Amino acid sequence: MSVHGGDQGNAVAVSNGLCPQYSYYDTYLMAQKAVDEAVRNLVATGADPARMALVDNFCWPDPLEKVSNRDAHHKMAQLVRACEGLYQAAVTFRAPFVSGKDSMKNDFIGKTRGGETVKISVPPTLLVTAIGQVPDADKTAPGYFQNAGDQIYVLGNLTSSLYGSVLAQEFTVLPDTPEYPDLSRNLNLYQRIYQAHQKKLLESCHDISEGGLMSALGEAGFGNDLGMDLQLDSLQWNELWSETGSVFVVSVQAKNKDSFQTHFPEARYLGTVTPEPRMTWSFQQEKHDISLHQLHEIWSKGVLNVYEA
Repeated sequence: MSVHGGDQGNAVAVSNGLCPQYSYYDTYLMAQKAVDEAVRNLVATGADPARMALVDNFCWPDPLEKVSNRDAHHKMAQLVRACEGLYQAAVTFRAPFVSGKDSMKNDFIGKTRGGETVKISVPPTLLVTAIGQVPDADKTAPGYFQNAGDQIYVLGNLTSSLYGSVLAQEFTVLPDTPEYPDLSRNLNLYQRIYQAHQKKLLESCHDISEGGLMSALGEAGFGNDLGMDLQLDSLQWNELWSETGSVFVVSVQAKNKDSFQTHFPEARYLGTVTPEPRMTWSFQQEKHDISLHQLHEIWSKGVLNVYEA
């Protein structure tokens, strides 16, 4: 067996993480969220979290002091914070940065029709690309449900902060602060998800990012035109839409239920995959229902508001 892989059945997974909305709060958090998102996507597919490498791509406003750049010190401080966040994430995940690209002059200076000088700078943005080894391409899982009758669970700690979420961009929500990831705890979960892939316990695995839990559930139904019957009464409203956690929606065959629950005793049961392409759920003792075809049409246009459907 080759030490560096390359055996029959090997594969690689490639993913990205991009979370510029958190830069308005703290670029340290933005950087760590970008790394964590990229790693989550690899792990959801079936990649080994012990065999990952990262690439950074900075798209930054000019951090160098000059007359036309009066807030350069702040931009430089944001850059330092981002690099500190990257360092801590890479050390925790034991994933080296093997390359990168830095673009540090992303500012526009022009004039209004009235002749006034204006300057527009991009938000501090970091794209993280991750690559990971998949030792056995047969031990992977897609991001969408596979079989009617499979059980649906959520793995990871659902969070309540709506900061930077799609919901907060579309609707008025109470002022909030984001939640910082516990990278060591996340790594432990990611290792156990990889082990579950090796045992073929997961029929599907979809990480939660933009749109939160409700979006992830809807997306999981699109791939095979399957639906779901969900019991969400034990959840809080914010937990349905928060994007700050490191969380996964997974589906499990009934025959693997006991082994799955032994492997993930903390898993929260959400419901069952159904043959009809409809998303049905109970929340706060009320029943809701929507066609997944209709939901996909809304989703494909970039607008998700199932309560108006």
